[in-house]
Amino acid sequence: MRRLLVTALLLALPAAADLPVEGGYIEVLLTKPASDLTDQIHKVDLSAADIPAGFWPPIDTSDGEKLRVANGSGTELARDVISFDDTAETGEVNVLYAGTTSSTVDQYIRVYWPRSTMSSYIATSTYGQEATYPASIEGYWPLDDLSDRTSNGNDLTANNTPTSGETGIAGDAYLFDDASTEYLSLASSPISAFPVSMVAWIKPDAEITSYVVSLGNSGTITPFVGISPRFDTRVLGNIRDDGFTQTTPSAPGNYSTGSWVQVGGTFSSGSSIAYTNGTGGTATTDTLGAITLNQFAVGAFFRTSATSPFSGLIDEVWLISAVVPGDSVAYMANNVEDPATHYGTWTLSPATGGHIFIPNAVRIGHADL
Repeated sequence: MRRLLVTALLLALPAAADLPVEGGYIEVLLTKPASDLTDQIHKVDLSAADIPAGFWPPIDTSDGEKLRVANGSGTELARDVISFDDTAETGEVNVLYAGTTSSTVDQYIRVYWPRSTMSSYIATSTYGQEATYPASIEGYWPLDDLSDRTSNGNDLTANNTPTSGETGIAGDAYLFDDASTEYLSLASSPISAFPVSMVAWIKPDAEITSYVVSLGNSGTITPFVGISPRFDTRVLGNIRDDGFTQTTPSAPGNYSTGSWVQVGGTFSSGSSIAYTNGTGGTATTDTLGAITLNQFAVGAFFRTSATSPFSGLIDEVWLISAVVPGDSVAYMANNVEDPATHYGTWTLSPATGGHIFIPNAVRIGHADL
């Protein structure tokens, strides 16, 4: 009788949420940031050592686009499944926690295992890939390939054959050889005015002055915006406007060859800060004017030509037309560098099989079959 009652309840449910009707999920308490963050993107590594062993065995599909994510109340969240391999039991997912990631209130992320009976999301689905990235994110390149994961279509072009498929800080990365001036480029600039924020992960293999990410103008030596590791292992931002006003904020930490480090910068007309591993240096306060930009590069300083090429691995590149708060840069660094420690312990719900999930819109709970 109980089986029939539960079936009747399920048939009467509205189709407001496309969360699994059978199976379960893993859930984790979000690490609290130093201050409240708005529309923070959280990276989930499904191959991390602390993912419960019971997550992968029930999955009966190789299609990661059937995977769903929700908050602790069961409200669905937008997610981008960057990679998913049910045979190797690995996966990488970005999740947009819409609204506030709180510095004081406990909040959770749930990842529901995909089922073959579920629909596959496409990039433009309400909770699909493109919805994961707010409008201020002009480009996000995880560098598993050259594609931009946002809705902007800013796919990169490889120049002089940098090596793809190398092991990155998260998924794959590209390897750049400075001797061959290898770099990735975009023949337009996604950003044409301040503010500009850039974030990337690098693993240098040489102590040289180079550029990780840069915006420039193909017809002139100015203006430009870029993140530059230097020959003395410092990391600088380097920004010059159309009128040749220049500022060079310095990050507080240094890079080491053979080690991963997050580098970045937030640049605006009156305040520019450079970062290493989520920690910002002293802001420069030069007043910057217009920037007429028409191209973008990863792995080189790209103005009239590509110069100052980078040597080593680059991964997880972000370009944002907003000033990213320092606490958000720090949160991104901790999330990517050590997701297991960042999140803590995931729990499996239900702990055993034989349960169903009723969507949050009419949630009654779990019922034994």
